[in-house]
Amino acid sequence: MGDFLDGKSLYRCFYFYDSDFYLHRARIDGAIISTPIEGKLLLNNHSEKYEALKSSKLKQRLMPGVLDPLLEEASGVAYIADCDNDRKDKASTLAFLAKKYGRENMTDITMKHVSGEVLVPRE
Repeated sequence: MGDFLDGKSLYRCFYFYDSDFYLHRARIDGAIISTPIEGKLLLNNHSEKYEALKSSKLKQRLMPGVLDPLLEEASGVAYIADCDNDRKDKASTLAFLAKKYGRENMTDITMKHVSGEVLVPRE
């Protein structure tokens, strides 16, 4: 994810960088991110099991700590970089987003974070 300042507000952007959710969509249906303060379930809308996870008991149990990119975009609080360009070319991704959302002077702000992965076998 990236975060973007459009001159008025800061918006989260899904898939701005090379995303594990997109690159490994056949293997990653979602992810749980936790901090000492909170936890969130992130849904992978690129997964073939997106709809199943979206209606799962796990999602229901973790509400309101669920992050759904499509719902975030529809609510007007996030962008989705669903373009086919090289994600290392930030300028072309910013240009795509500016055109898609009718924005000017977009700037990406990279937030520092730590991540880890756990692979849980499916039964």
